[in-house]
Amino acid sequence: MSRGNEVSRMKPVALISLCDEFCYGLRVLAACLTDKGFPASLFHVKRLALSAPEQAVSDPGAAGGFTAIYPTGERRMNYSIVTPREEDLLIEQLRASPWLFVGISVMSLNRDLALRLTRRIQRDLGAPVVWGGVHATIAPEDCAALADAVCVGEGEETIVELAQALAGGRALSDLEIPGLWARQRGGEIVRGPLRPPLKSLDALPFPQYDPARAWVIDDEQVFHGDIRPSEHLKTHYPMMAGRGCPYRCSYCVWSTLKRDHPEMTKLRTRSPQGVIDELVHAKRENPAMAFIDFFDDVFANDLKWLEAFAPLYRRHVNLPFFCLIHPAGFTDAKARLLKEMGALQVQMGVQSGSDRLNREVFSRTVRRETVLAAMDHLARHDLLALYDFLTNVPYETEEDRMETLTLLCRIPGRFVVQMAKVVPFPGTELARRLAADPHPPVPDEKTYRFWNALYWLAALRAASEQSLVKMTRDNFLRENPEILWEMLASLDTKPERQGEADFVRRLHADLQGEFERLRADHDRLKGRRLVRLAVALSDATKRLLGSIHTTAR
Repeated sequence: MSRGNEVSRMKPVALISLCDEFCYGLRVLAACLTDKGFPASLFHVKRLALSAPEQAVSDPGAAGGFTAIYPTGERRMNYSIVTPREEDLLIEQLRASPWLFVGISVMSLNRDLALRLTRRIQRDLGAPVVWGGVHATIAPEDCAALADAVCVGEGEETIVELAQALAGGRALSDLEIPGLWARQRGGEIVRGPLRPPLKSLDALPFPQYDPARAWVIDDEQVFHGDIRPSEHLKTHYPMMAGRGCPYRCSYCVWSTLKRDHPEMTKLRTRSPQGVIDELVHAKRENPAMAFIDFFDDVFANDLKWLEAFAPLYRRHVNLPFFCLIHPAGFTDAKARLLKEMGALQVQMGVQSGSDRLNREVFSRTVRRETVLAAMDHLARHDLLALYDFLTNVPYETEEDRMETLTLLCRIPGRFVVQMAKVVPFPGTELARRLAADPHPPVPDEKTYRFWNALYWLAALRAASEQSLVKMTRDNFLRENPEILWEMLASLDTKPERQGEADFVRRLHADLQGEFERLRADHDRLKGRRLVRLAVALSDATKRLLGSIHTTAR
């Protein structure tokens, strides 16, 4: 019997992604199942929330989303909006096969949506539902009370063993599999021991992209295939070169994992050739592929790895790409290699300009001077940077906010600012601190309306640092922050304008400094042989300054 016929005769598995059709990890799980004889089908319920539905901000702390701050105001980015019609469409598609089990990848932001879909699947189809993903790993007790089983930690081996056990006739409630928590008939939870992390990421199959076994449910329609017409995935390929993160920021899932599962947090990187092999395969399968999105939490943390990877990437892939970096340990050599490879966008978390807030609240030991040095490396190599900032932060002081404002004023190069209200996700160190505080601070909305507007005026180079610092002392503006938002509404907020304006103003400042130096030299050299040269250079610089000043305005 051929391998294809063997796979087609096995009972299939359904895997559901929520607001994330990129779902790199889920695609790897699908490939593992299919490779072992259990054909997996992917159901993408709603598309990636890069452009999530927007809602009025009525309850900033509600489950299901977060609040992004733009120059045009606040937007509620919702990761859990699924209409009743879309739920019905999912159930209709699932009715087409008798599934061995249905898996759902769950984030904290869409936990309630996952519960709603789970209840529908259990009621209408009778299939066991297994939860996995980030929320299942950081909050397994919560998930185990809601799903039939929970995959805790890395699931590639766990999910295959689960499929093999169920296919062999064993009941889900009777299983004791490492990495799996299963509910028994009486409601008791059998907690399998945590499975050790995979030693070799190169041994995993490539993510599954099979349009015959994929559906997108969105806009109250069903699209058969991995992507919709004009979908982001048509030309972009999501990629991970490694797993883990060496840091433990208090608002991030890694703070929870380092506390509860320290063995999972060690940074593991695939071999340079292993990454190249997947990308070459992806290019061959999709000739329209034109961009790579590296979604590693920290891409190329190891300079030696990057030095080995860069020439292979240029020779065999040679496509523009996006990646995420951390300011700690980011050097000029890394920036140069990223530029030579064709990096188009580099994202870096800054979060706050305050060393105190970063250290004491966010558990980030990286100092402001290190952040500015990393920014300088990106600017020197003309890399477009995406800088993340968190606002509306509990325990933040006026001094902390001022440090963030002045840092925003001093960012060099081409950049885009991304700003959002901090969310204390369940299980994170920040959430635990707030829960343990008998009087947890609640950020004042009017105060942050004022400061967030100033942050954007700084990011868009709409006013000088001196002027913005002066505004912080204006009580009338503090009481009426909408005046600042009206100012923002009148500005050109195209991201590229930030870098252009910054470049012109920095050039203006550099030339002004040169002019002052030449004028001083002119006075010192008066009556000497070099006076003519100093005067000529001074006059030329002054004319150029006038021209550039007109442009900067």
